[in-house]
Amino acid sequence: MQYQWDESSKTLTVTSDDPNVESTQTIHQNDAVHIRIRGSIKKLGNFIFSNYTNVETIEFPDSIEELGNNVITFSLITEIRLPFQLKTVEPLGPFEYNYKLEKYIINPNHANFKVIDGVLYSRDMTKIISIPPNWNSKIFTVPYGVITIFCSATDCLQNIEQLIFPQTVSYIEGILFKPKVIKKFIIYRKVNSQDQITWAQTIDDFANSSVQKNDIKYVYSNVYSTYFKENKTAVVSTTNNNNKYEYSDNILSHDTNINTIIYPKSVDKISSSCFKPMSHNSFYIQDFTGYTTITIKNHLYTTYCSNYLSIHFSLSFILLL
Repeated sequence: MQYQWDESSKTLTVTSDDPNVESTQTIHQNDAVHIRIRGSIKKLGNFIFSNYTNVETIEFPDSIEELGNNVITFSLITEIRLPFQLKTVEPLGPFEYNYKLEKYIINPNHANFKVIDGVLYSRDMTKIISIPPNWNSKIFTVPYGVITIFCSATDCLQNIEQLIFPQTVSYIEGILFKPKVIKKFIIYRKVNSQDQITWAQTIDDFANSSVQKNDIKYVYSNVYSTYFKENKTAVVSTTNNNNKYEYSDNILSHDTNINTIIYPKSVDKISSSCFKPMSHNSFYIQDFTGYTTITIKNHLYTTYCSNYLSIHFSLSFILLL
C-alpha cells in the first residue's frame, strides 16, 4: 500500500496492486478531505476508511468488483460514483453511515446495477440495494416490480417520513435500521391475495425506529403509483393488465411537483383527488406502447387523443389550481 498526501488540497491518494484490500486505514483520518483510490484493486473489505469525518469526496477505481461493509463511515460525502466493474456489495452496506449522502452515480451501461433518482438497484430493477441516507424527500415509493429489499436498503434514512412498498415485494432482508424521522410504513398487497412476505428478521430491523413492525399499514389494492423525482413523473401500475381498474389512491396527492402521469390501458379512470393539489389546470393525452401519458402544462389547454387510444378517459379527472 502506497500513500501520497497533498497538503494544499487535503487529498489522500491510496495506491495498491494487491487485489484485496482488507486493512483498516488511519492515515490522515482527521484531516483528509478527498480520498483517491488507485491501482488494480478487486475488493475493498470492511471498515477501510472508518470515521474519516472530514472527507467530502471519494474516488474508486473501476476495477473494484466487491465492496465490503462500511467501506467509509461518518463522512461528509454527498454523492458517490460506483465502480464500473462492481458486482457485489456486502449486506450491511458499504455506505450506510454517511448521513450526508444524497445520491449514487453510475455508468448507464453498468452490467450489474442501475441508479434511478440517485437510488441504487440491481440492473433488472427487482432488488433495491440502497436508498442514500440523505435522500431528500419526505416520501419514497419503492418502484413497482421490485421483489427484494436488500438488507441495508433502508438504513439510516434522514429525511423519509413515509416508506411505501408495492405489491411485488416478496422478500425483505432487512428494514428500517435507525431511521431519523420515519412516521409511516405502508405495504401494498393485491386484493384477496394470500401471498406472504418473507422476512429475514435481522436483529437490526426497526432498530431505533419510531415505526415498528406492528405499526405497518397494509393496503389491499390492485393499483400502485411510483413517483420518480428527477423527471417529476408518476407511473401507475396494475397487478393484472387484463382487467380494468379505477385509480383512486391518494398516496401522492400531497406532491405538487408531478408534471407527468403514465398509466397502463388497464386503468380506465383516475379520480381527481389522486393528484388534486398540483398547481396546474390543463393537460394533454398521448398514447404510446400501451401506456398513456398525461403531461401537465401551465396556461395551456390541449387535449389530444389518437384514434387508437383504446381506454376511456374520464373527464372527471380535473386538476384544480
